[in-house]
Amino acid sequence: SLLRGESFVIFWPLSMQDRAAPATGNALFVKFESSSSRVKGLTFHPVRPWILASLHNGVIQLWNWKLGILICTFRDHDGPVRGIEFHPEEPIFVSGGDDRTIRLWNFKRRVCLNTFYGHQDYIRSVQFHPHQPWILSASDDQSVKIWDYKLSKCICTLTGHHHYVMCAKFHPTKPLVASASLDQSIRIWDISGVSGSSLSSLISELPRFASFVEHGVVKLEIDYHDRGVNSLDWSKDGTHLLSGSDDRTVRLWKFQDSDSKAVPQRTFQGHVHNVSAVIFHPHSDLMLSNSEDKSIRVWSPSKSSAIATFRRESDRYWCFAAHPRLNLLAAGHDSGLLVFKLGRERPPFTVYRNMVFMVKNSAPGCALYAYDLSTGGAEQMLIKLTRPFATLRSLHYNPSENYFLLTSNEGTGVTDIIVPSAGKVAQVPMGSSAAFYSRQQFVVLNLTELILLNKRNEVTGRFFKPSHISVDAIFPAPPGYVLLRGEDKVHLLDIEQKREVATVAASHIKSVVWSHDFNYVAMYSKHNIYVCNRKFELQCTIFENLRIKTAIWDDTSDVLLYNTWSHLKYCLPNGDTGIISTVEVPNYLCKANGPVLFSIDHNAAIQTTPIETFEYAFKDALRLKQFDGVTRLLRTSDRICGQSLISYLQARGFPDVALVLERDDHRRFDLALESGNIEVALEAARKLKETKCWNKLAEAAWMQGNTDVVEMAYQQTRNFQQLSFLYLITGAFDKLAKMMRINEALGDPQSRFHNALYLGDAAERVKVLRGSNLKSLADTCEQTHGLAPPPAPTPAAPAPAGPAPSQTKEDLLLQFATPAPTATTSTAMPSVEDLIAQA
Repeated sequence: SLLRGESFVIFWPLSMQDRAAPATGNALFVKFESSSSRVKGLTFHPVRPWILASLHNGVIQLWNWKLGILICTFRDHDGPVRGIEFHPEEPIFVSGGDDRTIRLWNFKRRVCLNTFYGHQDYIRSVQFHPHQPWILSASDDQSVKIWDYKLSKCICTLTGHHHYVMCAKFHPTKPLVASASLDQSIRIWDISGVSGSSLSSLISELPRFASFVEHGVVKLEIDYHDRGVNSLDWSKDGTHLLSGSDDRTVRLWKFQDSDSKAVPQRTFQGHVHNVSAVIFHPHSDLMLSNSEDKSIRVWSPSKSSAIATFRRESDRYWCFAAHPRLNLLAAGHDSGLLVFKLGRERPPFTVYRNMVFMVKNSAPGCALYAYDLSTGGAEQMLIKLTRPFATLRSLHYNPSENYFLLTSNEGTGVTDIIVPSAGKVAQVPMGSSAAFYSRQQFVVLNLTELILLNKRNEVTGRFFKPSHISVDAIFPAPPGYVLLRGEDKVHLLDIEQKREVATVAASHIKSVVWSHDFNYVAMYSKHNIYVCNRKFELQCTIFENLRIKTAIWDDTSDVLLYNTWSHLKYCLPNGDTGIISTVEVPNYLCKANGPVLFSIDHNAAIQTTPIETFEYAFKDALRLKQFDGVTRLLRTSDRICGQSLISYLQARGFPDVALVLERDDHRRFDLALESGNIEVALEAARKLKETKCWNKLAEAAWMQGNTDVVEMAYQQTRNFQQLSFLYLITGAFDKLAKMMRINEALGDPQSRFHNALYLGDAAERVKVLRGSNLKSLADTCEQTHGLAPPPAPTPAAPAPAGPAPSQTKEDLLLQFATPAPTATTSTAMPSVEDLIAQA
């Protein structure tokens, strides 16, 4: 069976007293962290993976939290920027700072569109109305203002607080505004008449206890806090209000609009310093708060104490933000920001053939479901479970005995043996990790030893963990083996012989997946993938800058598919990687069967996605040297092959295959030469008509002994000297004679003389020498080859008295360079070998 492991994320460092918090399931999973000046405001973009951070030094930073890169900065504010928010639909955001201005920005053009003046002191918060073109601002001048950014003016001022207004927020559905102040009060304002030209009709209909202050109406005042209120937040449906105060408490209120009152529901205590910010979790009933005591605390409406606490070493927290669509939050502190999520979203699941078995959350417990991918039918519940969903980690299936292993980190770790057919769940205590190693048995890891058990929860053997390995988890392997995860290595253990077989250096492994026939295994961590063969020999290592989410093997080939936060990718056992598609929200991959990919989304629903498999199927066929498969793919695929694939083929030593795909004549010429295809190279050279191409072609043809192509290349480039030498060594003397006539017509005596020398034509050489005014050399050449009778000897004249006359340069040349005629001199043409030797 194909047994899947689990996926973890790095825990945020906790203080010693809080390390037990993850066992409750409310672990803090950090997705992104930046380092900067103190962060006073945060806001997520509703669609793009962006987050804006307003800093105490006056800079606004725009980050891509998926890629972990800073996109740009905005610097028009003079002083700290405390409030910031993206518009839910338009490409704009608003900011407010200590320079008493509110600025409207266009992040596409990266410019400030407008600046609003009117506040007389620091601006603490800003917010867009969800439907109207309004901006809400709170200020230390003890007022709250509503601005119409389309009209570029203030349309309402809410006054009445007696101290700094630290926060103000629109109600999510009703025309109400809530404001929090250091005067220890929270005020609910009715703004239903703001859009009208007059408030007279509104005032006449208000109840008697409502008071009218300047341009706003106070509907309700809450003053239960003992000190100033720093932050507040509306629940998603607007029925509850959450507040945080300098009295170190967080309070939850039930807001009853019909009765114009807020009923206190619970007071949360635990912070030891001022509460800086509070927020409702966007996808659960939990609440969060952060404080100057350097902690983030998670609250449940049913408990007054924090259910989880996360601390920093030296940084105070100042602000919160929640993503409008995803299960993500962000917190700003003294040295930057962090993007995180609470709890575990990934359901434990495993795949066997076309069946997906998955544990889904169904309060108060959870349940095990089966889903048939071949039919696409509705999921079937197999058995209900009582263990908390947040503590579950991995699920394994034994098809031979038809039962499951479900591991949990509850307490010190528990493994449940689930037999759906009998409706039974047996518990293996102290079992933090488990895996099947045979058709009937499995192994469980506890604190000190490995325990072998069967379906009936009977111990069949046990042995201590290897002393030299610090084992903290086990993963499935081929029958008879398991994988042991150490601190920086993974070990293959033979269960029967109780010995270590092989070791691979791989640190922080979070999951292991085997191919369908156990030929390959992929072990992946946060940023690395290690691929090994069946003998556990490392084949390749892949590094990704973005976090690796899940990985699976394609059922039809030995190709690994994995996804990061932004892409779906593939990896071959030889280390070749590529991008299949871009993803907006990554799911949990569960099965790949050719062009169909099955995954599980964040709501534990099966998703089917068509994918393009041509590229990795093509590369895998090349890796296996299945050229019939390569040809079939090229013939049946309608995909346009790009330059990247051609470059890949060339780099991998398949220029002949790349030549089939290439259409550009220059690249076809180079590929043809590289693959030794002279005919295609000749065809491309004829189209290009470039001298350098003909020269390269001639050189390549020489290497193959293709003299016809060499001759053609030299003719195209008019390289008569090389052409003559070609005719000489190939014995084409008739063509040499033609070359000699061509040289004569061109007026090139040197080439004409060389050709005459190659042909052994002494008479032609004499003509060339006489035509070049070298009479003495011409006469000598005639005498040497017997073309003219030697001159009659003349009697020697008596030597004159005195010094001998000096000899000319030509006389010396004739004396030492010209051999004397011999009796064996013949006028017959010398052989080609003799001509080459003379040359």
